[in-house]
Amino acid sequence: MTKWLIIFLCISFAQHAWAQKSGVKKAQDSFEKAQAYLKKDEFDAAVAALEETIKYDPSFQFAYIQQGDLSRRLKDYNKAKNAYLKAISLSQNIESRVYFALAESELKTGAYDDGLTHIELFNSKYKGSDPEFLNKAKKYVADAKFAIHALQNPVQYLPINMGPEINSDARDYFPALTVDGKTLIFSRKINDNEDFYISKRINGSWGIPKGLSDKINTQNFNEGAQSLSPDGSYLFFTGCGRPDGLGRCDIYLSHKEGDNWGTPFNLGNKVNSTYWDSQPAISPDGSTLYFVSNRPGGYGSYDIWKSTLQSDGYWSNAINLGPEINTPYDEHTPFLHQDGRTLYFSSDGWPGMGDKDIFYSRLDEHEKWSLPENLGYPINTFNEETGLIVSPDGMNGLFSSDLKGGYGDM
Repeated sequence: MTKWLIIFLCISFAQHAWAQKSGVKKAQDSFEKAQAYLKKDEFDAAVAALEETIKYDPSFQFAYIQQGDLSRRLKDYNKAKNAYLKAISLSQNIESRVYFALAESELKTGAYDDGLTHIELFNSKYKGSDPEFLNKAKKYVADAKFAIHALQNPVQYLPINMGPEINSDARDYFPALTVDGKTLIFSRKINDNEDFYISKRINGSWGIPKGLSDKINTQNFNEGAQSLSPDGSYLFFTGCGRPDGLGRCDIYLSHKEGDNWGTPFNLGNKVNSTYWDSQPAISPDGSTLYFVSNRPGGYGSYDIWKSTLQSDGYWSNAINLGPEINTPYDEHTPFLHQDGRTLYFSSDGWPGMGDKDIFYSRLDEHEKWSLPENLGYPINTFNEETGLIVSPDGMNGLFSSDLKGGYGDM
């Protein structure tokens, strides 16, 4: 999605900005200041300058379009939506891509009916042949239709926040749970540093989370996106920027030694690459490791891959799960259920409700993955849902979300 935002910003800022002028001098001066700030990536200053532009000239259509583009760049989709609507209200003789941007902003805020209307309007107005535009528009139509149907047919689901015993005002995400349900390890991000925290469930209540281990958590690097073995005896996790890393982020393994965790080690180049490798998920029998990578050879920006543990104790070369799971977009946070045949993951490529939805797929008797199914509304919303783990009986799950009513932003 960032790629599309950049494309739109480049179109707006580079090709059209200086061709658009206000008849009000103060508005034009503020607008030119905004362009200068944008060239320097000073987005907050650009926001203020565009607000000033609109104050001086409320009829300056392109200032609203640019405000919408910048708001999308900053992921303020409600503000973007309002800016585009104002621009269209001034004149419907407007670039078709504005309807595309408006539809995207509406889908990102759960306004699915409006989003469907405007993406179809874009389709009727767009005369170009850019396959990325056309494919994305086709996807947005599918997303909107799915979401409208899902809202009308909600699944039985009761979300319960784990409360202040586990959650904080920081980002708390990527839960991992032992099969007995008594040990929870999750990632917490404080001041741009990610570390692991652990909590024990005693007499039905979760204890205050503590840092996992100084052998795993570090001061200078980020640790996150982990997978705990069913018995809690070993931990696969992601380490980023470490001296022994092969790429930006690598997958590591630590074994439990009594009550302590051993020094983690890099899984090596059969699993890791010179790219980004993260979000490991170990199968219940410990024989297959699923993970996410942006290495070449995939179907989208981020794909799910797997490696199997061989008889000699080494991991096999990683292979892509293929188009049955991966899309031209992003797949994340795999989790293989205790049954060994049900894969849960998040994706923004399959038809869904919003930023990322949670899906599942099952291996059939021929070892082929079934067509992924969306878990539906209200498990999935226009927000980001990711990192689902499911209890052995399939009745309960833990996941991270930026739903309203939480203690932090996730």
